[in-house]
Amino acid sequence: MKALVAAIAIATLASSAVAQDASNLGGGMGGKGGGKHKAQQNTEQKSTDSVAQKAADDAYKAALKGIPDPKEKYDPWKIAR
Repeated sequence: MKALVAAIAIATLASSAVAQDASNLGGGMGGKGGGKHKAQQNTEQKSTDSVAQKAADDAYKAALKGIPDPKEKYDPWKIAR
């Protein structure tokens, strides 16, 4: 019985690993392909991602500027001393 459970567990793990690997091959249903159209989509995606990343960085920097400086230094062990 233990051997059957172990075999089922191994088969389940192996099938999910194969499914993840097939999704990175490009093309539909795990096949190879894509060609020029795929490359054009990648460049458009990269430019869109870079614009979104820059906007996120700018928003992060603006949020950091909005945090006030503390009046005194924080001491996490103050109560324990």
